[in-house]
Amino acid sequence: MKYGKKLLALVLLLALSLQLFACRTEDVETTPPTTEPTESTTEPTTEAPPSAEDIYEEVLGAMEAADAGAYEFLISTTRYSGDAVIEDDTNRTLRYSGLGTDSYTAVLDNKTSMADWKPMEYREVYNEGSMYWFIPNEKTEDGQEPVLFTCQMDAQTYQQRLLPLNLLDPSLYGSAVIEAEGHLIFTEPTALETWLIPEGSEYVTLTDARGEVQLDSEGKLKTMTYEVSYTQGPVEIEQEFTLRPAAAEAELDTTLPTRETPIVLENMDLLNLMMISNYAACSMADCSAVCDTTDMIVSEAGGAVLILNNEMQSCGSGVKYMAKVSNSVNISQGQQRGTYDTEEILRNGTGTYSVNGEVEEVVDKVDTAKFAEYITLETTFCLPHPSEIESAELSEVGGYWRIFYTGNDTYSRHLEDRATKNLYQDPDMLDDLAEAYETDLLECYLYIDKDTLLPAALSITMESRHKVEGYFYALNVNTDQTFDYGDPGVYEEITEEMFSEEEPEEKATPVFYEVTSPEGQTMYLLGTIHIGD
Repeated sequence: MKYGKKLLALVLLLALSLQLFACRTEDVETTPPTTEPTESTTEPTTEAPPSAEDIYEEVLGAMEAADAGAYEFLISTTRYSGDAVIEDDTNRTLRYSGLGTDSYTAVLDNKTSMADWKPMEYREVYNEGSMYWFIPNEKTEDGQEPVLFTCQMDAQTYQQRLLPLNLLDPSLYGSAVIEAEGHLIFTEPTALETWLIPEGSEYVTLTDARGEVQLDSEGKLKTMTYEVSYTQGPVEIEQEFTLRPAAAEAELDTTLPTRETPIVLENMDLLNLMMISNYAACSMADCSAVCDTTDMIVSEAGGAVLILNNEMQSCGSGVKYMAKVSNSVNISQGQQRGTYDTEEILRNGTGTYSVNGEVEEVVDKVDTAKFAEYITLETTFCLPHPSEIESAELSEVGGYWRIFYTGNDTYSRHLEDRATKNLYQDPDMLDDLAEAYETDLLECYLYIDKDTLLPAALSITMESRHKVEGYFYALNVNTDQTFDYGDPGVYEEITEEMFSEEEPEEKATPVFYEVTSPEGQTMYLLGTIHIGD
């Protein structure tokens, strides 16, 4: 009975298997279900919240898509080179309309402050394929309106000159987080922002960087900040860039000075380089500085020839300011000729004046502030201002920008006063005799260090003449200058002593072991002790 039941079970199982096999191998026509499918009970998938990168890209996209805009850029820069510290703060406001069209128009106002000097200002106007540059409210000596510079430039090229609206590239940061609602933080940088790297530079190294974006309650940009520190050659640079919306204007003010003939330039950046270099040199009173100047002055009216080699060295600040002025003079006038050397040294508030190595005068309690001002004025006197040039070309020579420029009458009279003062101790001596003055040639070269933006060298060739009683008398001037900032070795040059550091009030704890004997002798163990088991 048991075996019969087992046999029956096997037969049924075999029949079921054959049926299942047939279902797999035969083409069976399926019929639609007769009942409605039941509603799924699975929960719908929730979308991930937007990341910091997503939010930033959305905000940036809205900014770049706008036809018109107004933004303010705040730029703070500090450069360290030796003991030279070059600091400047720039406020730049850009207003534009017609972005992405042939009618693109922009107005840029720039104000840069450096040390205690009056801020340097300029305005750029871009309109219909032309860019203009001038200094608003500039008072020129000839009574005309500000000097106007211009060049042809397409809209894309002009926009590439400016700081971009996208100060931050999220792909350059290893961490991007939402600190709080509307507050984005970018850290762990992998490279500098590409717009910051000088063109063609191969010696810029990132130290650290950080980005921050703050949005208002409507999700629009409130501020964007990029903080960065990096080295550029031997110079350490710290910068902070802040972008924020500015007040818009109903109509852009594209009014230009009404000078008849604007000065045409191929590269407008040289104007900004001239200004920043000039101001930076004027603010270097507190660092080690050396300026070597050679003048050759020939005055036909006075029958005089002067060859003057001058070296000015300075370092320190305040009451600790020190300076050394050395002159080698070779002068001839008519049948008279003379050669002599002078030296003036300011140390510890005392001034010593020597001629041919013999002390002529000693002055106690010299006003160091006035002496520092005198050194600064003398070393920067020949540096050009944009309002003093007639034409200019910019090129690169190694680690320097080179500006070849020709000067106008204002610059010529400026240099003529200096030459006459050096020659006759009176800047007005020739002017008082002359009924007219003309400049025949004024060509110059200015070299600017790319890393510090400080002047490195200056060369001037001037040919002019004074008209006295109907006759013209030539005044020819050749000036060569070199500048060096930030070299602590200047201290030794002035004092003839090695630079001494003040001993700290609290002496440092010895790094190694110190043992003192009963007799008061001290012994230091300069090494390590190893103790074995």
